[in-house]
Amino acid sequence: MAQSQKTPPAPQVPINPALKVLRASYPLIEKLIPPLARKIGVGFFLRPFKFSLPERERATAQRAEKSHFDLLGKRMVTYQWGTTKPYVLCVHGWSGRAMQFHAIIDHLQSQGISVIAFDAPAHGTSTGKVTNLIEFAACINHIVEEHGAPICIIGHSLGGIATMFYQKKYQTAYPQITINSPAIADEIFENYASRLNANKAKISQWIENYVRQRINMEFYEVSGEYLSKGFPETPFLICIDKDDREVSLKNAEVLNKNMPFSEVFVTESFGHVRILRADVLVHKVSDFVSNLTADTQ
Repeated sequence: MAQSQKTPPAPQVPINPALKVLRASYPLIEKLIPPLARKIGVGFFLRPFKFSLPERERATAQRAEKSHFDLLGKRMVTYQWGTTKPYVLCVHGWSGRAMQFHAIIDHLQSQGISVIAFDAPAHGTSTGKVTNLIEFAACINHIVEEHGAPICIIGHSLGGIATMFYQKKYQTAYPQITINSPAIADEIFENYASRLNANKAKISQWIENYVRQRINMEFYEVSGEYLSKGFPETPFLICIDKDDREVSLKNAEVLNKNMPFSEVFVTESFGHVRILRADVLVHKVSDFVSNLTADTQ
């Protein structure tokens, strides 16, 4: 593993008020009205939160060339910086948005590399209320079909796993970067149960049943641990922060074990989201992409 890079601890992120209320009431609902608890638990799992655009992301947003496409009955908004090809594609995580990559986008642009990003269904300025990893992958496929093969796909959190699913489903082998991506299904359930204040065994079973019935797949089949087995040998960078409270270091270790050709880069104290604007991560990503472009020249 690469040497850890450290910075002062990240500030605490406030809990969404709606989540506070739900956490307080969910155990009682789960005990007294199980069907309602199941409906809420599964529904909440599929419904991301939307957050307003912070000031630090606005300049990057204003420079983007915006467009949209319709998919699955929803309107997806895409953003493009630069017109050179090939380009780098950025895929945000759950409850995220394209502009969270602003530091990476700005730096890659300064190196003459074009970037495309999008707000996934029910995220950012795209429409919809619920979504899932399958829809993320469908959006990636649409963009690649429209713009051609990317230099690399960068995925944060769920975006990294959605990209792996896309690569397996559509049989591609593009270089990839994952940043704090959850690979272990059991850990995903553990974190979700803790966030909702739910019984892990019950909520896990409800979600697994839903996935089995709706998309005819087992939940583990869309996990990074499963997708990384037999993954095509392509340049692959796994970035993980030791102090991410949502995704443990073990997730990166599992991916690296299943993909021995991959590289792991470990940082410290940035946490789950702030890592995206950490200079050390931005430069590591830029170096990885620059090496890819050099190899194609």
